[in-house]
Amino acid sequence: IRQRSSEVDKNDKHRRRIRKIKSGEERAGKLLGTDPKNGKGKLKAIKGAMVIGENYGLALDPTPTIIPFHDVTARLKALREANGGKPVRVLRNGMMIHLDKSPARSQQDYSGIWRITSIKNNKGKFLIDMIRPNYITAQNGVIWSGMNKTIEPLLECGLKVLPRSYAGHLSTK
Repeated sequence: IRQRSSEVDKNDKHRRRIRKIKSGEERAGKLLGTDPKNGKGKLKAIKGAMVIGENYGLALDPTPTIIPFHDVTARLKALREANGGKPVRVLRNGMMIHLDKSPARSQQDYSGIWRITSIKNNKGKFLIDMIRPNYITAQNGVIWSGMNKTIEPLLECGLKVLPRSYAGHLSTK
């Protein structure tokens, strides 16, 4: 992609604008406006595009899938139909989850309540960072934090998405 930008030259006594062209590369899936549904759109007319930086969340049902921030309701509707009409569980940053037990290969006890701090898609593998609710940032190598945990073993351990609550949740740990 190519982007035009301008800034005022502070060294120039007339304070003229300097125009610069920035270029970079983005995946086609992160670009919005290059191929509109009806064939014409404002961005396509000016050969423009918007870059979608973040994702909406991770749909857990029927299989784990990343939901981008574009056309979220249509994607959730399609996922609900694929799930047999049942609501789809969605994980987002800041949400609380409960694990019934720890994964079999885990050296650490992951049962109990956790808060999601990050969701990543690494070459088709969905990874999450999670911490205990009473901590702020995730760290590696501490018992109150889980970094880069794959979602499949957590689903096998009885992952439940907890409802949002301002009063908190009763902890079993």
